Amino acid sequence: WRYSDAIALTFAPAGGLDGSGYVTRTFPFSDVPVASDSRLVFRAHDEYGSSGVAYAGNWIADGVQRVHASFRHTAPEPLVFNARFASVGHFPGASYYSDPVPPNVWTPVTFRIHPGSLQNATYEGSNHGTIFSAIGHMQFGVNIPLSLKGGTTPFTFDMDQVAVSTIPEPATGL
Repeated sequence: WRYSDAIALTFAPAGGLDGSGYVTRTFPFSDVPVASDSRLVFRAHDEYGSSGVAYAGNWIADGVQRVHASFRHTAPEPLVFNARFASVGHFPGASYYSDPVPPNVWTPVTFRIHPGSLQNATYEGSNHGTIFSAIGHMQFGVNIPLSLKGGTTPFTFDMDQVAVSTIPEPATGL
């Protein structure tokens, strides 16, 4: 897991959701372009070898239904986390949004990965089948509220226990 090709994440050996290790990053929103509404925080790419590339592949054939992760942040208000799943070539991708995550507490988040998911915002001009038949990248970011845009206060973002799941969706859980 990394932030970018040049920036590695920090590994904290203890203090995660179950007391184990987790990844963390600290930065202010002042370095985010004014026109941007979100900031990428964590990346798993096949070319980085993230998580032994265990998440990569054909999620349609594998029956992937959900992606779980736990997040914690130090911003002064609840934040919406986003997830983007894309092919090895990085485009097109599919973007999903969480419910608001409160500050300073580990919060488990589930992204429901199926064509009818109400969390899905875009397939970037493509479709569910095309994107999820060749996943190579997972990215997690945070939506920036207007009240925090451009601020120079650094906030810490933590992530733990990322898992890809084949547990079927309940009929009412779209």
